[in-house]
Formats: sequence, structure tokens, C-alpha cells
Amino acid sequence: MKLFGLGSLAYCYYAHHKETKATLIAIQFSNQTRGTAFAISSSGLALTTSHCLKDYEATTTEGEFIQVIDYEKENDLALLQLPRHHTYNYIKLGDSSELKSGEEIFHYGLVINSLLGCKGYYQGSDGVSLFANVEMMHGQSGGPLVNTKGEVVGVNRGHIYCSPERIKLNPAHGGPSRYIPINTAKEFLQKNCTETDKGWVMKSKT
Repeated sequence: MKLFGLGSLAYCYYAHHKETKATLIAIQFSNQTRGTAFAISSSGLALTTSHCLKDYEATTTEGEFIQVIDYEKENDLALLQLPRHHTYNYIKLGDSSELKSGEEIFHYGLVINSLLGCKGYYQGSDGVSLFANVEMMHGQSGGPLVNTKGEVVGVNRGHIYCSPERIKLNPAHGGPSRYIPINTAKEFLQKNCTETDKGWVMKSKT
């Protein structure tokens, strides 16, 4: 496993990087990327953060419409339907309750339409969010937080910047990143979807 020497940047050197990259979709508005979504089914169901959406409308980089099926501002989650005429690679959702302090984790997202992966270490949870000691860049919001098994354990929410006073004491410390636990996301998904061996599927309407 090889790394660049620039902080925690992962790029394409992790074993599960290619598999994760194939599940990511850039969320666009007026040809500008606002965030990242990741597919959770071959039919194009996808997860992201609701704060990445503008008036709950978005397109792919090719200009194709992305449907918003459901969103939850309180937990900052959104369920999307990507264009249906494609078949998608999708990623398995893990169990965020199994994370251990100091465990190696990776978050992924599309920054200026290019994949950027970052390596860090799990710091813990406040019961609402997960935290890791790695910086998150604009565009990575909504992407997956992945464990060493290549399973999603969280959804990228944002970076917490330190106070000016703390940065003066340690200029290299930019503060931790925050994630939505994937178990919270699963509860959100279960309102509309069912988990199967082949990813998530929409519940039948009766």
C-alpha cells in the first residue's frame, strides 16, 4: 500500500479505491460540483447529504437529472435516484457501531470532478456524529467513509475548523472531520427501502 507524501491523501493506492471510485457520482448545479453521492444499488439508488442539494434538484456531470426521493434535514441525509438507464456499481453498507478508537478509515469524494481519498483515524462519536483526524475538502460532502474492509461506515458531513487561537498554537492542526453514522443512514433508508444481498431496493407500494 503506497502513499503520497502529502499528508493524508490516498488517491488510487488503496486496495478498495477502484471499487469505491466506481460508486461515486458528482452532484452538479450549473456545471459546478456541490458534493458527492454514492450508489447503494445497481439500479441507481444513492445516498448523499441533504446540504449538498440546492432546491432539491441536481444533475450529473453529463447534465442528466437526479431525482430526490427523500431527504431529512435534521440528520443531513438524502436518498437519490440516479438516471435509470444505467447499471451502477454499488458499495456495501457496514456497521458504524463496530468502529474502534484509532481504527484506520478513509473518506472519498469528488473534488473538482476528480476523486480524492483521504486517510485518517477514527476518534469517536458524540452520539450524533462520528469524528476522524483528517481534513475534508469542499466537494467531498456526501461521499462515503469507508473502513479497511471497504464497507461504508459513515457519510461525509463536513470539516470542523479550529479556533484561530488553537491554530496559532499548532498551525498544522486544522481540526477533525465529522460524519453521519451509517447506522443512522440505514434507519433513514428503511423508510423507503429494503436491504437485500444485492444492495438496497425500493419497497413495493401497496
